[in-house]
Amino acid sequence: MFKKAGIFTLMCSCAVFGQVDYQTAVQPVFNARCTSCHGGTSGVTLTGYAVTLSSIGTQYGKTIVAPGDTAGSPLWDKINPKPEKGGRMPPYGVLNDGDNQTIGSWILEGARETPTSVIGHQAAHPDFRLEGNYPNPFNPETKIRFTLGRDAAVDVRVLDSTGRLVRASRGYYSPGTHELTINCTGEPSGIFVAQITARVGDRITGSSMVKMTLIR
Repeated sequence: MFKKAGIFTLMCSCAVFGQVDYQTAVQPVFNARCTSCHGGTSGVTLTGYAVTLSSIGTQYGKTIVAPGDTAGSPLWDKINPKPEKGGRMPPYGVLNDGDNQTIGSWILEGARETPTSVIGHQAAHPDFRLEGNYPNPFNPETKIRFTLGRDAAVDVRVLDSTGRLVRASRGYYSPGTHELTINCTGEPSGIFVAQITARVGDRITGSSMVKMTLIR
């Protein structure tokens, strides 16, 4: 679906996430839940940053982390319900919503080992800035505002707390400040995340996430 402005059926309150530090937030999850099976020297290995980024998922035929592309990363697919390939991981007790969100945020922000500089709670991208949402709280609609420094395609993906894709849209925008309307009709109460990514060709020029709570 391609259009100038998107309307999604979600009602949410939101706050912009801070950047995720791999060593203090992601690796501890892998150590506690994953390295007992993925701690070797071959196949998918999650014992450290470099080996995690270079690990290839044999079921998918590509590296398990695609920096900046949560939905396109086999790692994200495998830790969420109904993965495209095989069964959900870890097999003995799934990750909680907080751990899932931490990993998803880390991938979306570029899968860096250490955070880059931040302005407030988001990365400093000269070509993209997420301004937040308003009103908050609201019923039934809220608006997400973002600013672009150059022409870009903007992808918006909305996921629920299990990682299920709820809505997806792409719009093409000129430089300046723009708004997307989000409406909650038809979705149950819960936590949702909107992933907003700006692209010029194949290059990601900015990305951020908005955590949203549906209130009935």
